[in-house]
Amino acid sequence: MKKILAWILVLGLMMMAALPGMAEETAEEAEAAAAEAVENLAAPGLFDLYDVNGDDVKWLGIAVPVVNGLAMTAGCVVPENCATLVITDGVNVWKAAVYYRDNGNALVTIAVDVSEANPLIGPFSGTGHEEALVAGDCTVRTADANQSRINRTVSSLTPIIWEGYYALVARLNGDALPGSPLLDEEGNLAGIVAAQYAEGDHRVVILSLEGIRQSLVEASANEEAAKMRAEIEPEGFTVTVEENRVTLDWSAMTLPECAEGERPYVVVSDIDNSYLTYFGFTEDTSWTLLLTPGRTYVSGILVSKDTPDRTPDRYVITTLPEAEKLTDYGFESRVLAVAEKNAAGEVVPVEEVTEELLRSGRAYFYSSSTYQVDRTYDDLTLLITLTDPNGENYRYETGWVYDPAYMDDDTWSVAFTETGLLEMLNKEQGGYPKGEYTLAFYVGGKLADSVTFELK
Repeated sequence: MKKILAWILVLGLMMMAALPGMAEETAEEAEAAAAEAVENLAAPGLFDLYDVNGDDVKWLGIAVPVVNGLAMTAGCVVPENCATLVITDGVNVWKAAVYYRDNGNALVTIAVDVSEANPLIGPFSGTGHEEALVAGDCTVRTADANQSRINRTVSSLTPIIWEGYYALVARLNGDALPGSPLLDEEGNLAGIVAAQYAEGDHRVVILSLEGIRQSLVEASANEEAAKMRAEIEPEGFTVTVEENRVTLDWSAMTLPECAEGERPYVVVSDIDNSYLTYFGFTEDTSWTLLLTPGRTYVSGILVSKDTPDRTPDRYVITTLPEAEKLTDYGFESRVLAVAEKNAAGEVVPVEEVTEELLRSGRAYFYSSSTYQVDRTYDDLTLLITLTDPNGENYRYETGWVYDPAYMDDDTWSVAFTETGLLEMLNKEQGGYPKGEYTLAFYVGGKLADSVTFELK
């Protein structure tokens, strides 16, 4: 349930990252973020919505998955007097954990707890070229009374402001239900049908990606969400973010009493990770650490005899914005790779990464870059991250130095055994999950480079 609350409370930020074109990023950066967000999930599809009142089951319409566990539909699809909102992928059935309307009831955002059963359909990623949409290249995917899926062709798209939201009026070759997604030629989400347009046949109002962003910001800031935030945040515990440097401060907090043998811990948990980061303290009143840009964390104070194995009951939710690309001092990354130390003692990038290599202790993080400086800068942070196919994100933090002596060829490496990035993967009984891994590093909170490799 904590993950559901986290998603809801940071909807605006998360969706700016998950739907390219909605944040102040370049289209390329946003498109990459979206691709990572839907990595390893099922192919995109549509949920069916039902209103269940005892034995009375009524089909309401369809909803568009936008993040795993979050779906959106038109506000008119979900009635105000809905008894129990149920969502299904055709096999799995979930009761909506919570759902929020925006101020104009244009769209409804629905959250479901998918921790026990992952949906058979995945979320749509957003288009990276919203302003360049061509009507003839787009489709609207909808449904009929039998819940069959139908693709409607689009003959025209006209930008408008509808009820205060950025929207499009589209002419289709047939009817389309509210809640249907507008898709570009690559199948990426470009909008959601909010209503029928009053003038003309087969014309609909579609909230564009910018309109969806407006809806999400309003939904996450509404009264119920604010009330939820007040209920879960510990008084006196603050979180400040500078680049990707996060400071947790509990100097103004009244700490829970400790029984004999107990001690307080600060606990930080990435909501998509299965492990916790924690810090046991006595007289300390703050803790600063580097976290991964674009991810969401919960943090708080927990009293325990043993090392923590759960998140605190009261916590603060923090989403780090996506990282800007590193261009300071003309920085250019030439090589980022997994490398191996050979018999001659040289660390050399490998062409293929295997589980055997990663477990062997011979694997290295390898980087080669160039930049231009006229003096040494030694006060920057360096964060190296590894994200596995299940979305688990592992971090190693240290420092970065710009030095004129190395600027023409700053080649360096660090053994994975020194970083701890593989420690948990090495302990997993099932071994390393197969699929695509992402290796990245951030200097001063900016993305210096990232690379993917696949374990087959």
